[in-house]
Amino acid sequence: MLSIAFGQSKYYVDNLSENIKRGIRQKLRNGVWPGWAPLGYLNDKNLRTILPDPAKAPLVKKVFDLYATGNYPIAQVRNMINGLGLMGKKNKTLTTSNYQHILKNHIYYGILKYKGDTYEGTHPPLISKKTYDRCQEVMLSKSKSQTPGLKPFVYRGMFRCGECGCCITMEFKKGRSYMHCSKRKVPCSQRFSRETDIELQLREEIKGVALCSTWASEIIAYLEKEKSESAQAGSIVAKELQDSLEPLASKLDALLDLALNGRLTQDEYTLKKAELIGEKKAIQEKLEVCRKKDYDRFTPVIDFFAEASHVGELAEKGKPEEIRDFVKKTGSNFRLRDKKIAFEYKNHWRILHNFLCRPAGKKEKNAETPNWWRRRESHPGPSTARRNRYRLSPVIVSSGT
Repeated sequence: MLSIAFGQSKYYVDNLSENIKRGIRQKLRNGVWPGWAPLGYLNDKNLRTILPDPAKAPLVKKVFDLYATGNYPIAQVRNMINGLGLMGKKNKTLTTSNYQHILKNHIYYGILKYKGDTYEGTHPPLISKKTYDRCQEVMLSKSKSQTPGLKPFVYRGMFRCGECGCCITMEFKKGRSYMHCSKRKVPCSQRFSRETDIELQLREEIKGVALCSTWASEIIAYLEKEKSESAQAGSIVAKELQDSLEPLASKLDALLDLALNGRLTQDEYTLKKAELIGEKKAIQEKLEVCRKKDYDRFTPVIDFFAEASHVGELAEKGKPEEIRDFVKKTGSNFRLRDKKIAFEYKNHWRILHNFLCRPAGKKEKNAETPNWWRRRESHPGPSTARRNRYRLSPVIVSSGT
C-alpha cells in the first residue's frame, strides 16, 4: 500500500511539474516573461505581463546611455546611478556585478532569453538594439588586455613594404615619428620615411576622390527625386493589390452561400474554392513582396555622394586619425616604397577616382559612339549598320556651368 501511495504522489508531482513547464513555454511563445520582472520593470498581475517601472526605468535607461558612450567604466556608472537613487530588490545597494548583469540582459531591448532559447517579447523595451550592441562592443573592448607602453602611432600596422612585402614598423627618433620596413623575411634596401611626409601624401591622394559640391548637390537632388517617385509608385502598387483582395473575399462568401443553398455540388464547391484561394494566395505573396521591397535603395548612393563632397574639406582640415580611417575604409593594399605610398581604391570609390583623375583633354576611345559589342557574339544577330540605329547615346555629366 505504501508503495502505491508513493507512486501516486510521484505521478502527481511529475504531472504538476510538466504542466508548469508547459505553461512557461506557452508564456514565452506569447512573448510574456514568466518570472519576476527584472530591475526597471514591474509585474502586472492584471495583464499577466511586465511593464516599465515609472521610477526605475529611466535610471536603467541612463545606465545604458552612459556606458554606450565608452567614457565611463562600470564602476563609475555604478557610483553615478547609485547616487541618483537606483536601488535593487529589497532596497539593496547595487554592486558592479549587478550593473554588468543589467548591461548584458537582452530583455531591455525586447528579447527574451530563457534556458538557451530566444523569444520575441511583447513588453515595451527600454532601449534600442543599437544601444545594446554598442554597450557590448564597449564592454568587449574594455575587457581586452592593453599592451603597456604602446606608443600612439597613427599608421601602425597599415602599410607593407613595396619591395619585400614585410610589415612597416614605426619608431621615435630625435622627437619625430619614422616608418621603415621591418626586414624580417629578406634583406631590404628601403630607408626610413617620416610620418609627416606620409600624412601629406595621404592628404594629397584623397583629393582624387573629392567631388565638386555643385555636382554632388545636383546628383543628390536627382536621386532624392527618384527616391520619392519610387516610393510613391510602390505605395500605388500595394494599394492596387490590396484592393484586388476584397472582390476575392466577396466571391468566397458568395460561393459558400451557393454551396449551403444546394446550388453547387461538393466537388464543384471544392474546385472553385481551391481556385479562388490560390488566386488570393498569389496576390497576398505579391503584396508581401511589394511591402518588403526596399524602395530606400537610393540612400547608400546618396550617402556616398554626400561623403564624397566633404572629402576636400577632410583633406585640408581633417585630423590624421580621420584621414587614416577614411583611407582604410575606401582603399586596400597599402604599400610604401622609396618613401612613396601606393594603394587601390575599392568599389565605387575606384570608379569615382578613375573618373575624376582621368587625363585632361584625353578623348576616350569611342567616347561619342561607344561600341557596346566589343567582342564577337556567339550568336550574331542583325548587321552592325542595323544595330547602330539602336545604339545608346553617351551620357555627359555636367557641372551645371
